[in-house]
Amino acid sequence: MKKLFFIVLAINSIFVTAQTTGRSVFFDNAKYALHKKEKQKLDSIAAALKENAQYSIQLFGNTDSVGSNAYNQQLSENRVNAVKDYLVKKGVDTKLVRIAAYGETKPRFPNAEDARYKNRRVDVLVSIPSKPVVVAKADTVPPAPVKKFENDTVVNVGDIIFQVQNGTFYPNKISDYNFEASLISNTDEMSQNKMTTMTVDGEVLISQRVVCANAVPNRTSVKRPENLQKPVTIKLPVNGGGLCSPNSIYTWNTVKGADGKIRWVSARVHVRTEKVNGRDYYVCTTNSLGCINLDCKTKTKKVLVKSKKYTIRDIAIVYPRTNSICDSKKLSEKLYRVKFISGSNETPLVNITAMDASGAEHTISRMPLSKLKYRWLGRKYVIRKKDYPVEFIGAVSR
Repeated sequence: MKKLFFIVLAINSIFVTAQTTGRSVFFDNAKYALHKKEKQKLDSIAAALKENAQYSIQLFGNTDSVGSNAYNQQLSENRVNAVKDYLVKKGVDTKLVRIAAYGETKPRFPNAEDARYKNRRVDVLVSIPSKPVVVAKADTVPPAPVKKFENDTVVNVGDIIFQVQNGTFYPNKISDYNFEASLISNTDEMSQNKMTTMTVDGEVLISQRVVCANAVPNRTSVKRPENLQKPVTIKLPVNGGGLCSPNSIYTWNTVKGADGKIRWVSARVHVRTEKVNGRDYYVCTTNSLGCINLDCKTKTKKVLVKSKKYTIRDIAIVYPRTNSICDSKKLSEKLYRVKFISGSNETPLVNITAMDASGAEHTISRMPLSKLKYRWLGRKYVIRKKDYPVEFIGAVSR
């Protein structure tokens, strides 16, 4: 795409003093290696400059908003240096190249999931001096300065604090929405909401807190926000000491599986803590509203659980004190593979869902795993008929 930059020298005329060509070089998520297609763009720029004795190049490195500010700043520097090094290798004079890295601070597009890839870029601007040419004034007058759309806003919902930047819901305003938020702080509440602390990749997380946040339109003419134009900062109280070290906590976004369970995908955004009115708060940023989990990873091991008598629909291993729920993988109607937290001093509990003859589900909650028989041959726990409560056996047998 070509653009012309103009200097206003008279009321009724504008003189073009340089032709500036702009192109963007794009990158994969969290990467700064150049793809073949992007190298071809730079090859064409370098070839064109060989025919011009005078020119200057400006390179501007950018990222999307996924990740911490420090991480994205370094990533944008790596990207802009990768482009500069490639151009210099192709014969561009290094003394004529100026670079700047902006991290995530200058997005060209919304950082929604379907558009943020366009912000993973380095903008290349090449200026070549030319003789002044008079052009018509129409279409070349720069637009009037844009007025501030609205003010940044702080919204308190109970103990939860939202910091919302102006233009976040553009073209709607912050005042068009009511904010709702709820905290999920323990494994019982997670189970009620069909949540585990498993990632989509099968890793086990230790949850510090889950916050479910939404912006609800306060009139019918306003739609629910599908994409946020700017990230929202959410602050929520620290839930006790927690078992995660402060430097290991990141945010995770929800993914609902075909089985209806909620699992998590990393947003790669580090969570920090700060004092608010003398109280410790977690502080995280998010590019989408909904349920957000503040977690750290933990090491796990696998083991089998087999039911001798009844058909099992689901098994989960629960660590109430650690605040973790380990999901299971079905191998057959009566055999599941589950994950355990390695080296935990907490006795895990097992939640079992079985099905009776009518197809109705019955759940046993918080059965100590130590109650089940462990068979070293085959390395599996066995759920025997006597392990089920009497009322459960009666329901299944009907």
